Formats: sequence, C-alpha cells, structure tokens
Amino acid sequence: FLWSILQGKPFSVRKTFYVFSLALCVHIGLGIMQWVTQYSPEISYFGMSQYEAFQPGISVIKNDFGRWLRIYGGFSHPNIFGGVLAIVLLMSMFFYKEALKRKERIYLLSTSLLFIWGMVFTFSRTAWLGFIVGWLIITGGSFFWKKWKIKQWTSWLCISGVVCISGVVFMCTVKDTVESRFSQEIISQEQSFSDRMNYTQQAKESIQESIFFGTGIGNFTAWTKNAYWKEDSYIALFQPVHSVPLLIFAEVGLIGFLLFLFILIGIFIKIFKQKNILAFGLMGSFCVLMIFDHWLWTSYFGLLFLFLIGFFAKKQGGKEKK
Repeated sequence: FLWSILQGKPFSVRKTFYVFSLALCVHIGLGIMQWVTQYSPEISYFGMSQYEAFQPGISVIKNDFGRWLRIYGGFSHPNIFGGVLAIVLLMSMFFYKEALKRKERIYLLSTSLLFIWGMVFTFSRTAWLGFIVGWLIITGGSFFWKKWKIKQWTSWLCISGVVCISGVVFMCTVKDTVESRFSQEIISQEQSFSDRMNYTQQAKESIQESIFFGTGIGNFTAWTKNAYWKEDSYIALFQPVHSVPLLIFAEVGLIGFLLFLFILIGIFIKIFKQKNILAFGLMGSFCVLMIFDHWLWTSYFGLLFLFLIGFFAKKQGGKEKK
C-alpha cells in the first residue's frame, strides 16, 4: 500500500478506509474481551503484553469499587487506542454522510457504534476532547463554507445523533468510573498526573539548558536520565514529556520548533484555502492529541498513522473540490 502511494498509483480512499476500519474492529473485539475479563493475555503475533488490573504500571481507573483495566486493544496504551478511534470515528461518520448504498451505510453505522464504545472504554480524556473538537470543526466548517446539500446535512446530523446518544448510554453504564476521570480530588492524586507535571518541568529545564539546538531527536529521555538519575531510580521513570510541541522544542531546539510551527500553520492555511472540511477537522483532532500526548511524535505507528490519515484526507478533499 505504501509503495503504491509513493509510486503515485491510483487507489480507492473509501475501500482502503474500509479495510483499515475492519482491521480496527479486531482491536475492538480484543477490547471487549479485556473489559469483560479485566485481563489481557500475551499475544506475540499482535505484539501484546499481559495486562492485569492489579499489576503496577498498568493503565487502570480507580474508584470506590476498585481498580478497572482500561482497554488496550492491540495497542501499547489506551490513550493511543482512544486517539486512533477518535480519528477513525470522525472519518467513518464523514463517509456515512456520502454513502449511497444501503450496505455501506449499515457498515459505517455499525463500525461507528463499535468505535464510540471503544473510545468510551479507553477512558482517554484526550481522545474524547479530540473527537469533540474534530466534530465541531467539521460541522462548523460545513455550515460556514455551505458545501453540503440538505441530504448530506440530514445524514450527518443523524449519524451524529446516534453516536452522541450511544456514547452517553455507554458512559452511563460505567457512570462512577467516568466521573472519577473528572474528579479534582482523584486527578490530583493520580500518579500519571504528577508524572506529567514532572516531565513538563524537566522539558522546561532542558529547553533552558539548550534552547537553540535541543537535546537531539529521541534524546529527551536520555537527557533526563543523566540529569535526574538517583540511587532509587528505575528506567520506567524517564519518559518523554506528554506534549508534542514541548517535546519538539526540547529535542530540536528553537530553530526546529519554529520550523514545526511554520509547517503546521502552512498546512492549516492550505486546508483553509482548499476548503477541505475533513482534513480541517482531522487536523483539529490531531492538534488536541499532540498537545496532550507524545505518541504521534515518539512512536513509529504514530508517524505512520499521521501520514496515512493525512493522505486520505488530502485525496478525499480533492474529490470534494471536483
């Protein structure tokens, strides 16, 4: 597939998306198993480790009823799984708006319900926010640019209503667990929250030490290990700061950070001029994911996913323009 893109060979964005979304349904199946059993077995073919709610270092939700395992699917972290689901759910809803065949509409509606379930049960606040921002941008952009016909608006509002109601119903089934994600008392006691604050402080100190050239790409954790290692430290304590812009500033310095902003602003300007609604909404979601997490910059999958979704959006935008 990547070779076909690089060679400039024609391919169907819609059919490729169907294959991608179908593969993601396998991860939803794994997520259902993980939530029901509160256990995830080791599956070497998927690169999955064993996860149990009582294990230290595992992503869980804590409330009055105990520890609850957040669903991973086949991904390395629930936040990554949630972020992918947020992006693909927006695309699934967008394609539903344009689907003409009954089979297509049934498939897209079914996958949308599966994806909203998965996004809820990752308990990823960043993914929830990213989806909401993307939906608002797509809806607002369509209204502002007046690109959709009444039939398209009807389909968009129908699928949006179904997804919204389903999401609320799914959240109500785990109401106490969802509320714990927004409890100020619980948030202030979360290890992940204090860790994020520490990583942010480390990034600021790294930038102050080498503001123009940074620590080098991929060297932030090596720098923090050398700077903050203590006798009781262990390697898992040293992670990238959970914000792509801040991490880029820390690793490539002011010059690289300004170049990153220049490219990002240039993409937004080009999308705005082309009135590419899908790309505009997805970029809004990606910005949320980048501000509050680091996987789009630090992982091979994150960079590949960003590239593929961007290419899909560009091709789809070209069709809309025609």
